[in-house]
Amino acid sequence: MPNINLTTLAWVPNVNQASMTQPEDSNQCGAFALVAAVGAFGAFTANTVVSYQNAGPGPVNNQETITTELDFTGLSQRVYNVTGILNHDLPAPDPELINGGDYNSPAAMAKVIADLGRPQPRVNVQQDGYQLLNALYPGETARCQQVVGAGNVNTDAGQYGAPANGETHIVCVNVNDGGLHCLARGSDGHFYDPADGTLNNNWNPVNTGDAMGAHYTFSGLWIVIT
Repeated sequence: MPNINLTTLAWVPNVNQASMTQPEDSNQCGAFALVAAVGAFGAFTANTVVSYQNAGPGPVNNQETITTELDFTGLSQRVYNVTGILNHDLPAPDPELINGGDYNSPAAMAKVIADLGRPQPRVNVQQDGYQLLNALYPGETARCQQVVGAGNVNTDAGQYGAPANGETHIVCVNVNDGGLHCLARGSDGHFYDPADGTLNNNWNPVNTGDAMGAHYTFSGLWIVIT
């Protein structure tokens, strides 16, 4: 435990595959993955304020309130209003941060994870993946360190493995036809995919570039939640 399934997430009103599927053509996957990966530990505290602030470049000051009558989609959209701040107009987006509506920032995700009551998460990225991701978003490493501390950010991580007992992961993947995507993985090793709401995907990436089914390869980046 914790696993990510309809039993551990039963505290979410009317939770089902449809409500766990992100809107088509949206970039909300990271927020959906976060709600699953944190929500597997138990119900969120009512009226929790989640926020992320950064002075810039591209200043951001986003805040939302999590209310427990929201369904899974509603919870994820509230989270996304805080985390969806990475400009995805590639290459070399300028500014890196916008107020919302784009890729989910690992730094903002880490802040929201802590706001929802979990210990500071750990942000890991393998060297091969870091070379690409850091070229795209050179300011994100420092932003992650500002949130969780330098000791919880590893940019030269070793081989990836399934979550230990008492952990869940948010895992970033490359989509084969372009772009980045986020999944969540429970302690049983099964992946939840916000693209279609499926919960029992069995992939076993180890190194950056490893295939994960027909549509994804491992980006080398993952966030550990305890």
